[in-house]
Amino acid sequence: MSDQLTLEKIYSRVLNKEIEKKDALKLFESLINN
Repeated sequence: MSDQLTLEKIYSRVLNKEIEKKDALKLFESLINN
């Protein structure tokens, strides 16, 4: 991912059901750990 996802972008995708909550949690964790 060249574009870094922000928490807001991930959250909005979850709301729009573009990604599953499980996948969103993984993205959140990777953002926090980096």
